[in-house]
Amino acid sequence: MRKKVFLFCFLIVFLNFFFSQEHQTENPSLIEQNESVESLEKELKELPETDYERKLVVMGKLMILYGQNEADAIKAIPLLEETISIMEMFFEPSSEIMLSLYQNTMDAFAAMQDNKKALLYFEKYAQANGSDEISKENPKELLSLYSVIGMGYYESGKYDTAIKYFQKSLAVCESAGAGAEAARIYSNI
Repeated sequence: MRKKVFLFCFLIVFLNFFFSQEHQTENPSLIEQNESVESLEKELKELPETDYERKLVVMGKLMILYGQNEADAIKAIPLLEETISIMEMFFEPSSEIMLSLYQNTMDAFAAMQDNKKALLYFEKYAQANGSDEISKENPKELLSLYSVIGMGYYESGKYDTAIKYFQKSLAVCESAGAGAEAARIYSNI
């Protein structure tokens, strides 16, 4: 989980850096040595609500710092969700950057076994993408993600849709030769 959260936080910081004025300095440094978590948290609280550019930069730095300590990694989640809310104001949901944000956020919540949050970002992804198919190179990741989505629908009382995703998990099991996982999925159905 920590690796996924860190990689996603890195993506956010990169995007924040790219869209900020800070990248125009002679020797840019995303996180200055003298900046601490406390000073960044204080700055974030004091920023005007509409200073989106600076908020994205500060939140990105905080997510990187939180991601360096596994105990603090969970603190990155509200910042991640706020980052997505801000990005949605400036990018179309179907843009490549937003699809990537939705999918990576879905992956992070799936890794934490937060089925309902994973489902929320899956639905955003599917609606923006115009498809409920997910592309993953690793069949085990795809199998896990479809199972989490199925559990999210199950927990939401949408049993027919849950079965659809459990069946997608089974199809991945069959193609990947993951018989042990198939037994677990059958128990969900």
